[in-house]
Amino acid sequence: MESQIGLIKNMLKTPEVMMVFEIMALLRRQFIIMKFDNDNDIEPKLKTAREYNNFLKEIPIQQMLEAETINDMSAVTAKVFAALRKVMQ
Repeated sequence: MESQIGLIKNMLKTPEVMMVFEIMALLRRQFIIMKFDNDNDIEPKLKTAREYNNFLKEIPIQQMLEAETINDMSAVTAKVFAALRKVMQ
C-alpha cells in the first residue's frame, strides 16, 4: 500500500498533471484544483500506510502458518495479542 501511494504521489508531479493544473488555473478553476488536493491529501495517507506496514511486520503470520501444536498456536496467539496491545496504547 505504501509503495502504491508513493507512485500516486510521483504521478501527481509529472509534467502532464502539472500542465493540467496550470490549464485549470488559467481557466480560473482553482476550486477544482483545491478540491482535488483536499480529497487526495497524500501525506496523511502515506503516514497511515507506514503505520499499517509497521504493525503488520510485528504480527508473526509465518509462525502462525507453521504452528503444528496447540502450544505453538497458543504462543503465536499471545504474540499477536501483544502486538495489538502495543498498538492500542
